[in-house]
Formats: sequence, structure tokens, C-alpha cells
Amino acid sequence: EAMTWKWLAYAPSPSSGEFSVPTNASQIDELLKCLEEGRACPVFGPTEDERKDAARMAAFEGVKAQGNAAFSSGKWLDAIQAYDRAIQIVADAAADQRPMFVEQPRPLAAAHANAALCFLRLEAEMDDEKKKKNLAAEALRRALAAAEADAHYAKAHDRCAKAFEL
Repeated sequence: EAMTWKWLAYAPSPSSGEFSVPTNASQIDELLKCLEEGRACPVFGPTEDERKDAARMAAFEGVKAQGNAAFSSGKWLDAIQAYDRAIQIVADAAADQRPMFVEQPRPLAAAHANAALCFLRLEAEMDDEKKKKNLAAEALRRALAAAEADAHYAKAHDRCAKAFEL
């Protein structure tokens, strides 16, 4: 009879005296100090900042997905509101000195570019010329923010060009 092994996630328990692998110098120092003093070794897990970063990333992805769903349904204003919430999450992280998407800025650029496209779609449906100009200007502002976030993102530049054409 064949056996199948399944790997399960494992987290050491502080109450059992187990310890995990330290991931930075301060954790190594703490572990060595405990061993020298004969105390139980600490269990290292994600820091509070790492937990907060993960929660922010999940929140960003969640509201961006809401924006994508609203966009797919043609609900431009709802999509813009969702993309704005996603962008605000990134701004809040930067204000807390925990910037998101530093090395891979594409998700932030995509949120800006998607909002720009929503403004372009709203502009196309508008009859009032003054409102059309305002919507085109906002689309351009959002597209420029996307290009600023990720200069290599072709959709950002495409949305800039489309807004300029209006």
C-alpha cells in the first residue's frame, strides 16, 4: 500500500520550550543571551511591522479586486472609489515609514492607471463639455501618477496619451 506525505505548516510553541530560527542579528543576540543564562529560548515569528505589512497588502489586494469587479460591471464611480482606497492604503504605509511596492511598483501603478481608465470611460459617456474636460483632466492626472509610480508601465503611458487626445 502506497503512502502519501503531506507537509503541514509548523509553528513552534513558546510554552513547549521550542525555538525557531532567528532571522536577524537582534534575534540571534536574544537567543544567545537566553542560552547563556539558561532560560527558555524565545520563539521568533513575524514582527508587529511584518504583520501590519501583510494586513496592508491583503487590504490593498482586496479593495483593488473590488475595483476590478466594479470596473467589469461598468460601475465606474464604484471602481474609482475602490482604487482610491487601495492607493490610500499605500499612502498610509509610506506615512508610517513602511512603504509598499518599493521594488515592484506595478500594483500601485495599475491602481492609478485603472482609475484613469474609469475617468476616460466616464468622459466618453458625458454630454456636458465642461464636465468632459474636467474628467479628461482627472484621467490625465491619474495616468501621470501611474507613470510616476512605474515609468515602465505601458498602460500608464497609453492612458496619458488617450487623456491628451481629449
